[in-house]
Amino acid sequence: MSISKTTIIIKVLSKFHLFGAISYLYAHNLLDCRIIILSDFHVPSNRFRVLKEDCKFINFPFEFYYIDKSFSLSDLGKFNNLIVMNAMSVPYNIIISLFRQNTFRRIKCVLFDEGMGTYCDKRYWYNYRRSVWKKSTIVFYIKDFFVMFLCKILRIICIDKIEKFTLFYLLGGALHKNKQVINAYNYFFENVYPVQNQILQKEYNILFISDCLNSYLKNQEDEIPIYNFLISKVREKYANATIYFKPHPSEINDGLERFKDLDCEVLNISLSAEDLFKTEEISLVVGLGTTSLMTSALFFNIKTICLMDYLPMEKVIDSKLKFILQYKKWISELEEICKIL
Repeated sequence: MSISKTTIIIKVLSKFHLFGAISYLYAHNLLDCRIIILSDFHVPSNRFRVLKEDCKFINFPFEFYYIDKSFSLSDLGKFNNLIVMNAMSVPYNIIISLFRQNTFRRIKCVLFDEGMGTYCDKRYWYNYRRSVWKKSTIVFYIKDFFVMFLCKILRIICIDKIEKFTLFYLLGGALHKNKQVINAYNYFFENVYPVQNQILQKEYNILFISDCLNSYLKNQEDEIPIYNFLISKVREKYANATIYFKPHPSEINDGLERFKDLDCEVLNISLSAEDLFKTEEISLVVGLGTTSLMTSALFFNIKTICLMDYLPMEKVIDSKLKFILQYKKWISELEEICKIL
């Protein structure tokens, strides 16, 4: 079987997905394959938007397409040996499209890291799906049952192998580092991804990375007071540092007016957190449940601190409580990566 005949379809919703996929290609010497990058633009909640210009660092041949209403997988021709890559879960919409075309043999799926949500159990995601479902509970149960049943059938018929390419793995309920995958990401950031121009001007910079605190809270008006309380806790320990707040990509697209009363400088930039880390201008990263607390330490050797112990739990919605408790447990298990303030 010639690897030159292999086609790799990569579905991405964020630059972090893109970084994971390209790290995998280098680690497994797959640069000679036909590589197709699909940027998912039709999902209403996707506000990360991987653009073709975000791929300009890639120095091997690839095809790039936006998944929108006009996109059809059939336009890309027939596939022989096929690998489909996606974050965290099997991309069944792509599998169904390929199944309809009957243009493939059995597929290998590679699931790269989505972030810390990757490691939450099935029950957490089941309850999360229920929390975002706006219609009747009975309809949700029926729909969820049939969707899961269809996915199992497709997995049996269409998928030859599922490979996980994640930064951590769960063993005995505890989170452990996946050293082989971490090494692949490290190679990517050290040898492939370009150094960024200087962005910050101060000597000791602390980057506070948001992970959408308002999505945790019962009352949206509590967001800025809580952020300012967390910032004050950081300042108690690092009085001479300059604190920059990096909003989540969705918060940038929604507008930054609501952060005008934040007690630090707010960065109005579209760069990823990894772009900022790459400048080597960040001395410390702080945050709540953001994946960047892990990646900044693992890939860039930046000191990181979790502020989750200072989050007032009585103000948090029920559907987020389990994730917060789980995240705090993971941080305690991975203390060599991230400290708790």
